[in-house]
Parts: sequence; structure tokens; C-alpha cells
Amino acid sequence: MKKSFVPIHFVSNQGNYDEFEEGLKHYERLRELIKLKSNDFNFGLKITTDYKNLTPELRGKTRDLINRLPSDLFLLYDPISKGPGVSSRQVLLNQTFTGTITAEVCLDQQVIDTPEAAQRIIDLTSKIEKDSSLYGVGSRTVPVRLSAHPDNNYLRCIQELYFAITAGSRGPSEKLEGVTPGFAKFGDTSTGMDIINFAHPFYPEMAKGLLKAVYDLDMSGFASNYYIPLKASNLNKITTGYACARENPFTEDADVKEEFNKITRMIQYQTSQLLKTDIGNELRNTLKDNQNLEALSEFYPKQQVEFVRDLMLGNQQIFD
Repeated sequence: MKKSFVPIHFVSNQGNYDEFEEGLKHYERLRELIKLKSNDFNFGLKITTDYKNLTPELRGKTRDLINRLPSDLFLLYDPISKGPGVSSRQVLLNQTFTGTITAEVCLDQQVIDTPEAAQRIIDLTSKIEKDSSLYGVGSRTVPVRLSAHPDNNYLRCIQELYFAITAGSRGPSEKLEGVTPGFAKFGDTSTGMDIINFAHPFYPEMAKGLLKAVYDLDMSGFASNYYIPLKASNLNKITTGYACARENPFTEDADVKEEFNKITRMIQYQTSQLLKTDIGNELRNTLKDNQNLEALSEFYPKQQVEFVRDLMLGNQQIFD
């Protein structure tokens, strides 16, 4: 069965332009490593730019990099940022990939040019084919970092662990050192390596549910990325395995309080959209189940878990 490997990246400033330039070098070497081991893969790239707000210099440099891409690389290019959810959907709902198992990955975090990384990609996509799974996720081999400031990291970690519990996910059976303990136990649902089996008989139903949510709600942020594994787990099973990763670089500076406010607003708003979808009742039940609160309190202070839970349920007032 054919596989497609499609890194995505967003260029909006010098920092993530530098990541783009460096990431393409890693990607070139990773493609060669995969080709040495497997003939099953096609390769693509999804680039979004904040074109209107880029400096003329960065516009030109970004355009030059794109123009120098190999001719056999399938390119999806959007010059206007519409949010991470739109960028993901442009891959995971793209009928170009019909009949394939397609991995959408973060260029800056999941494109690692080592033989181990190449083998893990091959093994995980092959496992999805063998398991006849609709969805697979590449769990991170590094500590989960979801904020620039360590003091704020627990916020999105607890949110994502609630999603993992809702999906009935478990961590990969392989035991690795250095991974975040909560994710090792409960697993991941959206890590920057999200893999869809376009040939699965339940794919149309999953896509239909996502499109309905897009038409009815605001899924432009991360809500799409969260919805897909939750819906997939409702229809079928999730295949998990570790995929080599880097920590999120977080190139933009942020004040710790400003970042806290931004993240809390994001968690509350994005979850409010998910709660209105067809997987909303399952998510709500997970959040209201005190057994899940106690389970997560093994890894994070109970007060933090309660705070994030209440944010997700819309019961926590946010102050600027």
C-alpha cells in the first residue's frame, strides 16, 4: 500500500523561516534514508506563509526556497494563514491522497534525518496498514513541551491528556527513557505526526463529521487536530508508536503572564467548539468523571488538573 509523507510548516518571521530552511535540509536526507529502506513512499510538503506581514526580504527568501524544491515533491502552498486547523485539513482531507496512508508531520519537530527516525516512520505506517486502523499517531520520543515558559506547560499537557483519555488511547508498548510520564501512560492523540488511512472504510464518515464541524463551528485553530483522533477512535481504533521528535522550539518571545492568558483562552475556546460537535458528549463525560481527575493527578498537582478541567468545561473564569 502506498504511503504519503507530508511535512507542514508556517513561515511568519525570521525564526520560523530559519526553521524552514534548516528543515528542508533534514527532509532531503530523511527522504533518502526512507528510500533506501522502502519503495512505498511518496513525498510532499505543505507550506503556509503570513505573506502580507513578511518583510520583502523574507518574502523573497521564502519564494526562492520554494522554487528550489525538487520536482518530484508534491507541493501544497498557501500564502495566506487561515489557522493551523485549515493547514491540517488541506492535507488530511485532500483527495490527492486517496487510497494511501498519509502522514502529516511538523517540519520543525518530526523531520529527523537519522536511520532510526526513518525506520520508525516506516514501521508505524506499516503497523497502521497491518492493523487496518483509520488513524495513527507518532508519540514523541522527547519531553512534551507545549509552551515557551515551563510554568505554563502543564496547561496544554493536561488538556491533551484529557483528549487521550476520551479517545481510549494508551501509550505505546515500547518503554523509552525521557518521555513525559503522563503521555507514556495515556498516550497521545495529536503530536505533530498525525497519520490517516484514506483507504479505510470509515474515512468518509470521519471526513463528513469534520466537514460538518467546519461548516457549523470555528475549527480554524487546533480544534480540527483534536477532533480527528477523537472521531477516529469513536469509529475504529488508534494505532500508536514512537516517532523521533525534537522539542517544540517556540521561536517567538512571550511574557509568562501573557502566554498564560493566551493559552487559557485557547483551551477554553477550542474545547467549547469541540463540545458542540458529535463527539462532544463523550468529551464532556470524560471531563466530568472524577476518576479521570484522580488519574491525571498522579502526574500533575490536583489543583492544576482541576483548573484545566474547569477551563475545558467553560466553568473557569479567565482574567486578563
